[in-house]
Amino acid sequence: MKSFQYIISAVVISTAVSGCATPKMPNIDFLKLPEFREIVKNNQTNVPKVSEVPSTPEDVRRAKKWDEDAVKLLEMRDNFTTPESLHPPLSQDEITTEFEQLRAKTQAYKLDDPE
Repeated sequence: MKSFQYIISAVVISTAVSGCATPKMPNIDFLKLPEFREIVKNNQTNVPKVSEVPSTPEDVRRAKKWDEDAVKLLEMRDNFTTPESLHPPLSQDEITTEFEQLRAKTQAYKLDDPE
């Protein structure tokens, strides 16, 4: 039943489209822009010919090679270990001291601002 409805609707739509395309429409310039018309006419000559199309590049890697390289990169990523820091971690007091020093520098910079 569904396929019958699809066939009927396709016939109706194709009849309507062909019926609308049958009458000849007069050549009416809706835009009335001669500059636009000249641009379109000039661009029609700039379309390249099929003989001017560049050849297909031969130095492109094949899909199998891309896959192999992707697997290698994934293996490198999975085997990566984060290097240990050369500096011991800071204590809470050292972090607070450094924070206060940076805050003092920021305040000095703000006081020096001409605004």
